[in-house]
Amino acid sequence: MVEKMRATVKALVDRKRNELHDNIIIPKEQGILETEHVIEKTLGESMISRYKRLSMEQEDLYNDQAKAEEYVIKLCDEMEGDQEALLEAAKFYMRRGEAYAEKAEQYLRDASSFGMKNQGIALMYSCILIQNHRFKEASIILQSLAAQGYETCKVNLLLSVSADVEDDKPLAEKYKAMALIDYMRQKNKIPDVGTSKSTEPGSQMPEKYTKPAGEDPAPEGGEEAAEEKEKTNDQISSPAYKNARLTQEEENQVYLELSEFLLSKSLSNLSDRALSYITEKDSVRVLFCQTKAKMQLLKYQEAADALYDLFTNID
Repeated sequence: MVEKMRATVKALVDRKRNELHDNIIIPKEQGILETEHVIEKTLGESMISRYKRLSMEQEDLYNDQAKAEEYVIKLCDEMEGDQEALLEAAKFYMRRGEAYAEKAEQYLRDASSFGMKNQGIALMYSCILIQNHRFKEASIILQSLAAQGYETCKVNLLLSVSADVEDDKPLAEKYKAMALIDYMRQKNKIPDVGTSKSTEPGSQMPEKYTKPAGEDPAPEGGEEAAEEKEKTNDQISSPAYKNARLTQEEENQVYLELSEFLLSKSLSNLSDRALSYITEKDSVRVLFCQTKAKMQLLKYQEAADALYDLFTNID
């Protein structure tokens, strides 16, 4: 289909050759530009859309990464300072793997600087910082997003992953607990905070527990000692949210959703890290995520083998 389209475009250009200019003998660069203008005028495809399409074709259909990169750079030049173009470039380099991690980070940093208030870009930038082992910088951005109330479940889970990679287990557990509480609120398993839905407090007041008379022997020291003991009776606290907890399957779901989100942003390595926390490694969604990550990293043979196993061994 692509070849047919190219043949059609060439035929259109040849037919309209006389419309380009009076003098056929012109510099090569000028000829290319005029050809592109004819294509844009005839097919209604803008230069920007064309660069995006050509980049995807070269990357996915022809596996010509150098040519795909050329069109990505042209797109950024054509749309100088545009966040979406910079994001596309960052995703392209993230799919190229560790060798291009710095370039991907550079384009995301530029995208972030052109849109300081764009929380989605800030979240992506923090993700690539984690993937590039820049945990402190990532934590600053993530904590700022959490304070703004943006995607708190994802943000806290990423803070947990970052702390775990740094081997700070207590901090990792703290942020994991916060992420799971946010997830339970999203699923209406516990009431929202500070809204009309909050019909019960997040934690219950301690219940005073008085032991039945005669359970303990009379204290030494007479009535004054007895009064003092009465003031210091044990207090029992009820568990928060009536002890609501996620099942292991639901906890796996939290990490799986994070992994799928990261894959949608071409953050394959960090996605694999999120999958490592899932206990059920053989589920179809987990295996599909792993396969998609291999494809994004251009490991096509490994991805093909994984897909074959997935389809032949499925129940």
